[in-house]
Amino acid sequence: MCPRRTRQRKYTHIRVSTAPIFLAHSIDDPIVPVQHSLVMQIALENNSIPYEIHLFKKGGHRWGLGKPNTETMQWPTLLLACLKKINILPVEYSDKK
Repeated sequence: MCPRRTRQRKYTHIRVSTAPIFLAHSIDDPIVPVQHSLVMQIALENNSIPYEIHLFKKGGHRWGLGKPNTETMQWPTLLLACLKKINILPVEYSDKK
């Protein structure tokens, strides 16, 4: 079996007990094709697992808390909003110190 196919397959091992998933991916990622996140999205959708997906046009790979001057800077805020929406963080939680 092709290594790429094996790697992509593991993203579809979704069970009823799978926790909600937050996906953030740059379309121009030269290391991990955006199709991996899209395959995961389909698997989550097919199994009625709550998820949120954000695709960024530019940002490449390895953006940590976001690459300056790219839309990837939004992902930490998007994650906090997602965690509040699914009641993992209280609504009044703030990342401001």
